[in-house]
Amino acid sequence: MTSTSFNRLSFEGAVEAYLSDLQTRNYSKATIIAYRENLKRFDRFLKKKKLSEIHEIKLSHLLKFSEYLEKHKSKTGKPYCYSTRSKNLMTVRSLFRFLKKKGIILMDPSEGMPAIKSPQLIPQNALTIEESHAMMSQPRTHLPVEFRDLTIMQVLLSTGVRPKSLCSLTIYSLDFQDGFLRIDQAKFNKDYIVPLGSTALQLCRQYLERVRSKFSKHNPAEKALFLTRNGTPFSPQSLAVMIQKYAKKAKIQRSITPYSFRRFVGVEMIRSGKCSVLHVQQMLNHENLKYVHIYTKMMPTDLKKAHQSVPRERRLPKHDISFKGFDGQEAVFFKKRKS
Repeated sequence: MTSTSFNRLSFEGAVEAYLSDLQTRNYSKATIIAYRENLKRFDRFLKKKKLSEIHEIKLSHLLKFSEYLEKHKSKTGKPYCYSTRSKNLMTVRSLFRFLKKKGIILMDPSEGMPAIKSPQLIPQNALTIEESHAMMSQPRTHLPVEFRDLTIMQVLLSTGVRPKSLCSLTIYSLDFQDGFLRIDQAKFNKDYIVPLGSTALQLCRQYLERVRSKFSKHNPAEKALFLTRNGTPFSPQSLAVMIQKYAKKAKIQRSITPYSFRRFVGVEMIRSGKCSVLHVQQMLNHENLKYVHIYTKMMPTDLKKAHQSVPRERRLPKHDISFKGFDGQEAVFFKKRKS
């Protein structure tokens, strides 16, 4: 890109330069597609304001865009949630930072833009131990399809891998000798390995030896580990449908998704007291530790036990004591007289 084009660069041209840079930096295709959609939304807003060139965009326009996201509604007729609005504004900020870094613009209009305050929502659909037992008891293991489903759920329960990563596993991803699962091209285009529990390892071995061939006969060249009836690789959508089927069979009266297994792993690792947040971060392939701390907020029962264990929550002496009132901030008790 020549310097003469910098001053009159169109918004579309700036977006293409930015996305091309993300591609060279090895961002995943899914991330680039998501960023493109976010910037398309911003582009539609700019066209309503009759802005087409990148140097025309000011902070006031970005603030108006933030208001536009608050008022705008999705295809379902509902307002955009915090996550959608935040990701849109984050993408726009990232675009302008890139343009300033490359010298395409002199001033970054997004620098004075306030961040959207996070509501600090806690995920509600983490699987519990009781629910995991109920779901794992549903598949009839004499049926090849349901043996495959049991193996998939056990791998999810053992590793907490993301749905897309599970569906991208191949027959070469399993290390039976050392008990590890290799995950290639995961989120952030990272390759990493996670330990595989003995039960999951045993099921995977039996699945490969006795069951997978019943699906791969339709497509012998396919190397994906988990296959559908037609011999094609499992997709995240088919995985979600399968999980919902067994949750319904187990009579679980709430939404259970593949991510419920992932959150189960995070919560149980922290609950054990033997794993640091760094272990959880490595196991679940989180880029930032702030996402690991979410799991600590998903254990209200554990928090209640800890709260009750402190000295101020111990029981009062076994005397007949009644509450009298407060003297300033101090509670005053008195001992009842025996009649």
